[in-house]
Amino acid sequence: TGVRIKGFQDVYNHDYGSGARFTTGISVTDVTGVEIDNCEIYYFSNAGVMTYQHAVNSNANYIHHCYIHDISAQGQGYGVMTARGSTIIEACKFDYTRHAISGVGYAGESYEARYNIHGVHNTDSNYDVHASDQSGSSWDGSTPSGRLYKIHHNTIPSAVDGYESLYYVAPPTEGMYVYN
Repeated sequence: TGVRIKGFQDVYNHDYGSGARFTTGISVTDVTGVEIDNCEIYYFSNAGVMTYQHAVNSNANYIHHCYIHDISAQGQGYGVMTARGSTIIEACKFDYTRHAISGVGYAGESYEARYNIHGVHNTDSNYDVHASDQSGSSWDGSTPSGRLYKIHHNTIPSAVDGYESLYYVAPPTEGMYVYN
């Protein structure tokens, strides 16, 4: 609660090279029920917050009222990234990221993004969901993108020129709900 976590990678959209140089502010692995709130998280190349479950788990981690910014290396830069499991992201402010909120797209994975505010300095879509069994040029929509994603009551001033505010590779198994 209420901590400022500052990394050392402060060059926006920089090519830091191999994955060994990718940094994450807070990594939550195989733990559920974690609450991260009222934090400022910035100057990391890979992710501000990464939640990862080795097994599908419906118990949610909760990230709220945080200011997450300047998380952006070329090809990386996730304000909050979820891999398996479930995450609720609420009332956070995002700016200078590649994707403010992203899911890897594993079976059973979900996130709910609500009441967040986005700045105009993202280098790609604000919301992103991959398909875990595919990558990059092989994304063809043949496998589902996770289980369930809810995106609602967020403030997005405008899409980055040439990018959508929301991008997903294939429909999730239970659905994606976007509304205000």
